[in-house]
Amino acid sequence: MEEPFDERDDALIRLQQRDFPVIDYHVHWPVMLGLETAIEKSLTDGFEYGIASNCGIGFQTANDEQVKALFKNAFTLPQLFYAMQGEGREWVKTFSKESREMFDYVFTDALTFNDHKGRRTHLWIDPEVIIDIPSQEYMDMIMERTLKIINEEPIDFLASPTRLSTSMMKDYDKYWTDARVTQLVKALKDNNIAMEINAVSKVPSARIIKAAKAAGVKFTLGTNNNGVRELDRLAYSLRMVEECGLTIDDMWFPKAKERYSLKGKNEEAIADTNSNQSEKVDTFSYIIDKKGNIVNVITDEDCMITRGKGVSQELLTKYQEIINKYLEKSSTGKLGESDKFYWKSDYLSVADWSRLYLIYVQMTENQQKEQMISFLEPPRAVNKAYPPPQWLYDLWIKDKKCKIYIDGEKVDNIALNFHKQTDFVIYFSSTLRRNDGETDEYRIDLWTETGNKKFNEQFFEQPVSTDKLLEIEPGIMFLVEKDNNKPIILCLDADPRIGWRIFKTTNNGITVLTNAPTPSTYYSKSDTH
Repeated sequence: MEEPFDERDDALIRLQQRDFPVIDYHVHWPVMLGLETAIEKSLTDGFEYGIASNCGIGFQTANDEQVKALFKNAFTLPQLFYAMQGEGREWVKTFSKESREMFDYVFTDALTFNDHKGRRTHLWIDPEVIIDIPSQEYMDMIMERTLKIINEEPIDFLASPTRLSTSMMKDYDKYWTDARVTQLVKALKDNNIAMEINAVSKVPSARIIKAAKAAGVKFTLGTNNNGVRELDRLAYSLRMVEECGLTIDDMWFPKAKERYSLKGKNEEAIADTNSNQSEKVDTFSYIIDKKGNIVNVITDEDCMITRGKGVSQELLTKYQEIINKYLEKSSTGKLGESDKFYWKSDYLSVADWSRLYLIYVQMTENQQKEQMISFLEPPRAVNKAYPPPQWLYDLWIKDKKCKIYIDGEKVDNIALNFHKQTDFVIYFSSTLRRNDGETDEYRIDLWTETGNKKFNEQFFEQPVSTDKLLEIEPGIMFLVEKDNNKPIILCLDADPRIGWRIFKTTNNGITVLTNAPTPSTYYSKSDTH
């Protein structure tokens, strides 16, 4: 249940009382939950959503045919705006003008580019930000890339403007000098492109927003959420609206689409549209072929997952296709040598991770054994209790980065003082990367005997909903070597201080070692050529 808010001191309500329209134009809705649920959430929060589809090579929507399938199969609810978010820099050539114009609006960000040495860079992924020149020169390069995007890409607004890498954000004002702000604002104004005020990244700063307002630049509000929980009533964005004195005249609005008008529709037609909503498919749960046809469903009816039933060859092929995006290459060893697997990246996008996991849990045990990427889930109920060791239990109480859940309910860490570690029959560590946590935070689930029995029944012994399945992030495992069917696997520990572990299968069982290299550094890159 969401915490109540004080209506007497709520920024959203104050703005609505002044007839200031509040719209979050940058929402990523977990489509396995259904767009109708997004509408309910929008109504609960009291503002409208613009649902953004990630469009670009390697994303769910990767070409014109898939855009058409998207609208044919899913994007039919008139209560939401629909947006194309151009991904990477290739999206402009990938999607036609006709395809772009099917959406209510189009936006991109300046966070993906090739750096001064041609290296693909995502500013929000710190290991990809290699500053091997003076930092101000690196900022000049970012500025040049940003201006090129504004001047050349056909967008309505720029998302997460002025966001930098984590290390650079510490010196945000040093990098965003008045001269650079002037360049940015002029380019936006000259190209009639609006500036997003992003609630999660908390950019731009008030200083930059005021400079843009003075120049006549329009604004949008946006979240760019990873999960549903980040949709927190646009706190930063609304604070900037008030602090910078923005009015309705400062805000950007999309042009109305014919499909949002009920003119020409009689009541019977409207009733037919509403009655058919339940039949609309969710493209995240389907494989769409090159012609835009639905080939195979991932989830059962009502977005339920049945474990271990086995998956079709089409889904096994799709699973491998996703893996191939992150696999540099694999090599089959000669006699007496092991097979080796070289990885480009240690992390999967949220969409790819979710889709792989949903497919993986439905595989048979034999199908799972053949996969290069696999998952370590919460343990099933067992006859013997495995309480946490006392030293670890004491550490969790003090560790502010540790989030404690007892029988599925979040509690304060100090609640452990009112229990003994032997009160719990089993525990599981997980990261919070895909559940709205910081990268250095982690989650500990502890179950009492009664709680574990209930969890096991809901999670393992019957079909489970996708949102329940994704509630606890499983450990992700990369295969790096296999010799005579004895795999060596790297698994990321939930505790960021531990990092990657090696699980090595031997004749005597499985050996676990800490301080392991990451999947992408396990083998030297020079070995891949």
